[in-house]
Amino acid sequence: MDTSKVYFDSEGNERSIWQMVKREPTWAAVRIQEGEKAIDEITTLRQQLANSETRVTDAIRCLETVSGKAELGASVVRAERTEVMDHVAEGFDVIKKYAKSEAARLRQQADEAERAGGEK
Repeated sequence: MDTSKVYFDSEGNERSIWQMVKREPTWAAVRIQEGEKAIDEITTLRQQLANSETRVTDAIRCLETVSGKAELGASVVRAERTEVMDHVAEGFDVIKKYAKSEAARLRQQADEAERAGGEK
């Protein structure tokens, strides 16, 4: 304990901590109680800080989880979009093939009708 600090008694005289305890017991009792109160407050604040740190850590983990799920969801959406676009492209290919074959069939019918009309 550091006993070099100077205190002043009720008459304004310089005193050591030991002299203050002996000559001003009420002052000493108040100081002890204030110290105990301060220790209790510090203990409470440290507990609140620890709880806050836990909540912040939990919130960060939650955000990381949500962020990861969002990224996973975005990846799934991109994959599904690509799959849908592939199906659409396949559908267009089928339609193109049908249109070409239908056009060829109609040309053939037209040619046959033209030949049949010319033979009359």
